[in-house]
Amino acid sequence: MKIIGNKEAVALGIGNFWEGSKQQQEIQTWLDNRHLTEFDSIVYLPTFYTHLEREIQKLKGNSFYQKDFVGTNDDRIFEIFDLADNDFHKVLCYDITTCSASCYFYNNGTEDRIVYSFWDPRHEPQSEIGKVYGLTIDKPYLIEVLSNTLSELSTDWT
Repeated sequence: MKIIGNKEAVALGIGNFWEGSKQQQEIQTWLDNRHLTEFDSIVYLPTFYTHLEREIQKLKGNSFYQKDFVGTNDDRIFEIFDLADNDFHKVLCYDITTCSASCYFYNNGTEDRIVYSFWDPRHEPQSEIGKVYGLTIDKPYLIEVLSNTLSELSTDWT
């Protein structure tokens, strides 16, 4: 498996094609040294590729700044995004079946952050389920990791 990025911040791992299929491939995701794709890491490449491409473009724009988040804690910000089912700020979740956490990217006025929480009842340790975690992340680094992952993927799906 080829790891792109740093698992202590954000990393994606590109594994083998699944059962010889050119359309399904193992993709692992880590954030803050936690494994986000621990139960199902097989993605449908055409959809994954498109979602990853869109996410990179979204991150390159400067539409993530939220002035109303200045001074607001990660728990409250996660709750706002999660209650609104805010797809615009959602990151690192390219298929609901492959990601065991909900992750949101935002800027709190001074830094870029990702807030996330594990929802899958199979996640270990169980004590992490439902707890909100926050990670300060360099947006250019996040874009670089995602872009490098995109460039490593095959587009020959037929």
